[in-house]
Amino acid sequence: MLELLQAVLLGIVQGLTEFLPVSSSGHLFLGQYFMGLDQSRFGLAFDVALHLGTLLAVVAFFWRDLLNIAAAFARSLRPGRRDFASADQRMAYLILASTVPAAVESQTVDGKLVALPMFLGAPALYYRADLLEKYGKEVPETWEELTATAKEILQAERDAGNDEMWGYVYQGAAYEG
Repeated sequence: MLELLQAVLLGIVQGLTEFLPVSSSGHLFLGQYFMGLDQSRFGLAFDVALHLGTLLAVVAFFWRDLLNIAAAFARSLRPGRRDFASADQRMAYLILASTVPAAVESQTVDGKLVALPMFLGAPALYYRADLLEKYGKEVPETWEELTATAKEILQAERDAGNDEMWGYVYQGAAYEG
C-alpha cells in the first residue's frame, strides 16, 4: 500500500511540474530520492510510464485541437491551400519550426552535427546488446567510447562477412524528454 501512495505522490509531482519551465524528470528524481525509493522499483520504466500518462492526458484533453492542427497541416500540403491566416495551419508550421532546431541540436557534439535524427520524437543512443556481448564490450557512456566501440564492432562484423552492417545512432546532447 505504501508503494501505491508513493507512486501516486510521484504522479502528482509529474503532473504539477510537466508544464512548468522546470525539469519534471529532475523533480521525479528528487521525489524518489527524498522518499528513499528503490530505483530498481521506481526507476526509468516508472518515469517513462508517468511521462506516457502525461502524454495520454494531454492528448485526451486536446484531441480536437490536435486533430484540427493535423488536418490543417495535411490540407496545406495540397497546392494552393497554404493559408497562414488559419490559426491551425500556423500552429502546425510553428510546431514543425520549433522541433527541427531542437532535433538538430540534440545530434550535435562539440559544435559538429554528427547525425540526423530519423524520428524527431526519439533522438537517443541505440545499441545492440547482442553485439556488445558478442565482442565483450560495455555500453558506451561517452562520445569517444561510442565511436571507438562502433568502429571496432563495425570492422569485426564486416571482417566476418556482414556487408549489411552500417553505422550507429547517437544522441549528441542530453535533453529533457
